[in-house]
Formats: sequence, structure tokens, C-alpha cells
Amino acid sequence: MESTQGKDYEMQFKKILDRGKISELTSLLNNLGKKEKFNQNVKWIIIKFKGIVHLHIGNYQTAIKNLNSAIEYYKKADENFQCIDCIISRGEAYHFLDKYDLVLEEINRTQELLTKIPRKSVNSKILKAKLYKLKGRYFSVKGQLEDALTILIRSQNLYKELDNIFALAKTQNLIAETYCGIGNSERARELLAMAVDNFMLLGNKKMLGRTLNNLGILETQSGDYDNSIQNFKLATQMSREAGDKYGYATTLINMGYTYLEIGEFEKARKYFKNGIKKEKKIGVQFAIAEAFNNLGDLERSEGNFKKAIKFYKKSINKFKSIKAGSAYFDSLSGLILTFLDKKDIKHVNEYINELENLFETYQTLKIKNSLKITKAYYYKHKNDPESSNTAKKLFKEVFEEKEVDFKKQVFCIINYCEITVKHYDINKNINDIDEIKNLTVELIKRANKAFSFRILAHSYMILGHIYSIQQRFEEAKECFIKAKLISENKGLKLIKKSINLYFNNEPLDNYSNIQNLTITNLKKELSQMILINR
Repeated sequence: MESTQGKDYEMQFKKILDRGKISELTSLLNNLGKKEKFNQNVKWIIIKFKGIVHLHIGNYQTAIKNLNSAIEYYKKADENFQCIDCIISRGEAYHFLDKYDLVLEEINRTQELLTKIPRKSVNSKILKAKLYKLKGRYFSVKGQLEDALTILIRSQNLYKELDNIFALAKTQNLIAETYCGIGNSERARELLAMAVDNFMLLGNKKMLGRTLNNLGILETQSGDYDNSIQNFKLATQMSREAGDKYGYATTLINMGYTYLEIGEFEKARKYFKNGIKKEKKIGVQFAIAEAFNNLGDLERSEGNFKKAIKFYKKSINKFKSIKAGSAYFDSLSGLILTFLDKKDIKHVNEYINELENLFETYQTLKIKNSLKITKAYYYKHKNDPESSNTAKKLFKEVFEEKEVDFKKQVFCIINYCEITVKHYDINKNINDIDEIKNLTVELIKRANKAFSFRILAHSYMILGHIYSIQQRFEEAKECFIKAKLISENKGLKLIKKSINLYFNNEPLDNYSNIQNLTITNLKKELSQMILINR
């Protein structure tokens, strides 16, 4: 049985954690750990919470080390509740390290051990709520978003019943993320607003900052860049006031992504590098590895292939050094695509084989789609008709997949269209332009649904070119006007610049400019769209 002293300390630690006072809790745990008069229960509560603190700040390997020790003690002491609680926390650490086979083991282990806890007890409800949250994360990475949503809502309902506002608000963040995945951004925004209110009620500036960061990510995905930057600025303010160095660094990097999205590469680079600098200071190796991947994406978007390769390799090596499972698959995919862009295929097959091995080991939908995309991109660059058809087939499989993220859909559709246009022959492939037009119209629908105004503006430009080739000049003009208005209203500098280049800064009702557009211009525009959406 747990001692009263142990329970008192655990309650004290939880209250500090719920307020987001990580530095205060860390200091308290370190000071208490130096004392020798505590009984075993208190000693292991301290070790357990040290693991939880490391989990919160992103030191996942250290978290696992502490939790392993606590689990072994609680097993021997027959403390089922504490043992299960630590197992679930360890499962969360494995999740962040992309070790999904171990996450599943922890889920199964927890379900088995839960039979030892009285079914209708408060402890049972607490553990089930935590388990459902972990299962929701697992279903999400496996691409089972509807299952994830169902199980996360069960977790949310239990936390409401338990009146655990802190855990409720954290779960609302996860549910919002899942709604984003299935394309319901409005519901996601509502959940994040609820979480903001709950963290404000608790006075938890740390988690308030992290939730505002999530809201900023949502607004970026929705194309509301001004609100996105505003939320990120509020998030950095909350993170600074809470002493949340990890949250602060993460938000800086997300701001970088927003500036990358609107084509302000220098600002993006500045925020990425500042974020990495902060992360290096706090020694969060996993986040540093992710940030190197971000810089790889940035340099690739600008066509700086040598720099992109350098950053992708740094990211991969960092992930491997901390034994982060499959987490480096995104960096590996970026590396392969960059080598292909650079027309340097010497090591491509070796890297594709490595990506195939990752998929064989981890079997996640994200890796599966990344593998298909890299293979399609490889076949596309072989340039022969048979390889081009294979590439189109693979790209089509991905963009027709129901539960694939929007960015991958876009990348696959525009690459499919580019291959089609490249092999276009007006005497033989008369239906190809109609197919590209239909896919562009579909892309416009998806961009509207995802509130992605950059993709929306660029898609209208593509459609304008198609209508011009079909000599439907009035419709072409309307598309270009829509593209220009969106680019002006949303500050999309690259797209606005591209429109002005086509029309020599003359009014868009100048039909002679539209009439002069050819299939060559369409090819160039698709290539430009691929460049921006690498």
C-alpha cells in the first residue's frame, strides 16, 4: 500500500505540473532527491515524476530511463496503479520517439494489468482515460483517424467526469489535431478555443502557450497567416513567462514554417536557425533533429540542393544517434527527392532501400505514402514513357488515398499533371488537357476545404493556363483575377510576382497576353508549383 506521505507528495507534484511550473517542479524534485530520510514510496514517487518532467520537456530517453526504474520497483511492490501509470507514460515517450511497436506493447500490457484494478473505481477511470489518450495517438499515426477520434472523445468524457481540467485541455488539443487530419478545421478551432479557456482557468501559461502554438499551426494550414503569426507571438510570450524553453523554441520553428508558406524565405531561415539555437541550449536532441529537417525543406524549396542535403543528413544522423526509431523517415524522403532534383542518382537506390526497410519494420501509413512518393519521383526522373506511367500510377494511388495529408495530396497531383503535360501531344492525347483541368478543379476544391490560399491561388493560375490553351479566354481571365486577388489579400508575394511577370504588370483584361499563353507556359507553371511545394 502507498504511504500517506507518498500520496501527499504526489498530489503536490501534480498541482505544480497542472499549473505548468516545470522549473519549479524540477527544482523541488532535485532538492527532495538529496534527502535520505524518505521512505521507499516517496523515493519512487520522486523518480516517477522526474520521468514525467523529462517527458514534458522532450528528453524522452531520460524519461524512459526513470520510468523503467519506477516500473520495476512498483512491480515488485505490487503497486498496480503506479505501475500502470508509469507504463502509460513510457508509452507516450515511445510515441514521441516514433517507436510504435513499443507503444502497442504498452497498450496491450496496460489493458491486461487493468483487470487488477477495481472496474468502477476512480483509479480505473484515471488509467482508462490515460490509456484511451495513448490509443488515440497510436490510431492517429496508423492513419485510423476515425478510430482515433472515437477513442480520444472517450478519454475526454472520462476527464470531464473526473473534473481533471488539465488532462481535459491536453486531450482537447489531441482531438483538435485529429479533426485537422480529417479536414474539419472548424471543429478543431472550437476544441483549441476550449483548451485555451481551460488553461487560462488553471493559470497554466506553459500549456496555454503550447495551445496557442497549435492554434497558430491551424491558422497557417487554413491560410490565415496574419492570425497565425499573432497566435505564435502570443505563444512565445506565454512560453517566456512560463520559462518553457522547449515550447518557445518549437513556436519559433513553426513561425519559420509560416513564413516559408508565404514565400518569405529569409524570415523563415531566421526563425528556423533561432529555434535550433534555443533547442541546442536546452539539449532536446529530438527537436534539434526535427529542426534540421525543417532547414532541409527550406533550402530545397529555394533550390539550394547542397545545403538541403547537408541539413537532411544532419537530421538523419541526429535521429539515429538518439535511437528515435522511424522518426527520420521524413528527412530520408527529403534527402532522396533532393538528390533526384540535383540529378545525382548515385546513392538514390541505397536510400530508397533504407526507406523500404523502415516501412517493413514500422508499417505506418505515413512511411508507406512517403515511400510511394519517393519511388514515383524516382521513376518520373527516368524520363522514359514506361517509367513515367509507373510514376503517374504511384502518385495517383497517394492522392486518391482518403487519409493522406493535404500537402502530400498537392505534391502528388501537381507531379501527376506535370508528367501528363510533358508527354502531351495535341494530335494523340486530346483528352489529357481535360484530365489536368479536372484534377486542377479537384485541387481547388481540396484547397478550399483545407483553407490553403497559396495552393488555391496557384491552382487558379494553372486553370487559367488550361482555359487559355482551350481558347476559353473569358474563363481564363476570371481565373487569373482570382489568383491575383488571393495573392494580394493573403500577402503571397511569389505568386503575385509570377502573375505580374506573365502580364508585364498590365491589366488582366488585356486579352492579347492571355491569348499568347501556350502549353510551354503551362509546363513552366506546373514546374514552378512543384518547386514551391517541394
